[in-house]
Amino acid sequence: QEGGSLDGGGAMLAPGGASLAPGKVWTRHVRPTRCYLRVQAAFEAPAAASASSASASSAAPASCAVEPAVFEAAVASSLQAAFGVSGAAQNGWSLVSFDSGQGQAVLRARPEALAKLRMALTLVTRCGGRRCRLDVTAVAPNLAALACARVTEEPWLAEEGGAGE
Repeated sequence: QEGGSLDGGGAMLAPGGASLAPGKVWTRHVRPTRCYLRVQAAFEAPAAASASSASASSAAPASCAVEPAVFEAAVASSLQAAFGVSGAAQNGWSLVSFDSGQGQAVLRARPEALAKLRMALTLVTRCGGRRCRLDVTAVAPNLAALACARVTEEPWLAEEGGAGE
């Protein structure tokens, strides 16, 4: 049987047939239907910078100033380039939020499409005509877990001047 049921005497039975205590609640682990990704966009410094600062420009992300629609189009284009029109259409994802000032986005995807979406995010090299890279900084089964301080404290990001600052 899938869930708990009642025996002849009215006591609740667990799926294996064992009886549960009257106040005990029987639960079941449910696989999430959506996953959430926090993505950080790091842009290359403007071309007017000297050649000596070119190596340092990739370490700290430059200001974003990109519209959400442009960011979404860059991700969709990367998916289409990697998997074709049909494969990109099968990857159900959506842009939940985008902060232009910080260059952070929250994407929602199905768990089975997560690997393909992450791969496509690594292939994005331009967004809004500017060279960039997209880093996945956190993945969580729901928005509450994504907002958890434990998930946002990534030691490798603090070294690059990314998240904790």
